[in-house]
Amino acid sequence: MLKKRILIANYLTIRILFGAANGIRTRDPQLGKLMLYQLSYCRISKTESKDISNTLVEQLKRYAIMKQAGVIKAVSRKLKVGSINDKNELNRNLVKPYPIGKIEVDKITRKDVADWLDELKANGIGETRRKGAYNLLTDYYNNYYCIEIDVNFISPATGFKFDTKKSKADPMKILDNSETKHYLKLCEEMGEEADVLQFILYMYCRA
Repeated sequence: MLKKRILIANYLTIRILFGAANGIRTRDPQLGKLMLYQLSYCRISKTESKDISNTLVEQLKRYAIMKQAGVIKAVSRKLKVGSINDKNELNRNLVKPYPIGKIEVDKITRKDVADWLDELKANGIGETRRKGAYNLLTDYYNNYYCIEIDVNFISPATGFKFDTKKSKADPMKILDNSETKHYLKLCEEMGEEADVLQFILYMYCRA
């Protein structure tokens, strides 16, 4: 079933590259790389495919390709090439180097996910990056594996919380007290012409 979907993804990508429906042809180098990556899977033997495709790293790569081709039932829109590159970067740097990346997707447990997130944190990976990497798993399991592969499988990537709230900008981090005073003094010397500059400063301080 997965092999068939990959072949469909290859076909759709070739259409995008060499003859879009609107008559416009594209030579996008990123799409070209994507197509070559997809076609490389067609050369994998059945034995190799079984050994490789079930690992989390390889499944995430294939999932990104299938989303770009628009063959995932639960995802209504195609994934743009830029988004694929971002997801592959997270997969390459935050999943592949860790033990969880080598585990088959149907063998991963919540403990594996928890240990992975703890290790990312211990290695100094920021909260936003950790959540982005974690979202790769939630997206894969919730929108694909638990729907199209095994409906009885319970996603191991659920229930983890992240504190990624953005704090309000502190204007003093840009201008300290002495610099602010100097700025206002210059505005006074400029007279009415500097009214807009003072207005901008005051509005920024209120943000």
